[in-house]
Amino acid sequence: LGAASSAEVYRLESKIARERADLMAAATQRKIAEMTLNRVLAYPLEQPFTLAQVALDDEVSLLLNPKITRYAENAADLMRVKQFMVDKGLRASTELLQIDTDMAIQKRLLLATKRSYYSPDVTLSGQASQLLGEDGEGADLDIPGAPDDTDWNLSLGLNLPLWEGGARPAETKEYRETLMSLRLSRRAAAQQVEQRIRNAVHQSVSSFTSIELLTQAAGASKKNFDLVAEAYGRGAVQLIDLLDAQTTYLQAEQNAANANYQFLLDLMELERALGRFTFFAPPAERAAWITALEAYFKREEEE
Repeated sequence: LGAASSAEVYRLESKIARERADLMAAATQRKIAEMTLNRVLAYPLEQPFTLAQVALDDEVSLLLNPKITRYAENAADLMRVKQFMVDKGLRASTELLQIDTDMAIQKRLLLATKRSYYSPDVTLSGQASQLLGEDGEGADLDIPGAPDDTDWNLSLGLNLPLWEGGARPAETKEYRETLMSLRLSRRAAAQQVEQRIRNAVHQSVSSFTSIELLTQAAGASKKNFDLVAEAYGRGAVQLIDLLDAQTTYLQAEQNAANANYQFLLDLMELERALGRFTFFAPPAERAAWITALEAYFKREEEE
């Protein structure tokens, strides 16, 4: 069927050896990943498990629901989707919630310091004592004017410092500047959250589109490999051409398979940026989320 040399045999044997080494390395990496996952889940490290194939549908994530993905078909609607998600993410952000709590505390401290100029510290204290019993000679004598068995006192105090060496103005300034710093920090944190959401949306859209494109590339590589294999069988091409076509085809198939998982990773990053994982949400909450998005689009169109 054509001419071949020993060099082609050696090249093929070398490739087989390299592929077996890569297979062993991949198996090792998989085992390490399994043990890492078991540790995170608090399972025995060597416990085996089987991974199921994940279908890309709205059961995986609410964001894959056709009622939502249809809004990402053009640039204008995608901008509205991003703004809607930014609004949702800012309200659910734990980072911003923490800063808001710190700001509320500083506002309260600042208000208390301002009031300390005219609001005195009021203290009310009291004390009571009761003689329960006594024994001995003369204990039962009733002496006129002797103290009663019950003693009590009540005191009310008002404290308004007129001068503390500038301590109160210093505290007021400190709380005011801390509050200003928190406001700037919140603004910066909000921008970071917004950027993270917008970046995640773009990345998710890009990886979702890549799934179809890489699948098409894998199909074209398969056809090319079939043609080269047929030509090699007729002696029209050398072994190196066959191996190159095979490598290209296998890499294209691997890229197409990895595209699904890359999209899932990008989708998880988007949901992390939104501060909510919709695959844990009950059906009622999912429906409310879609209703809110549709209402948002309706308001935008009316405006």
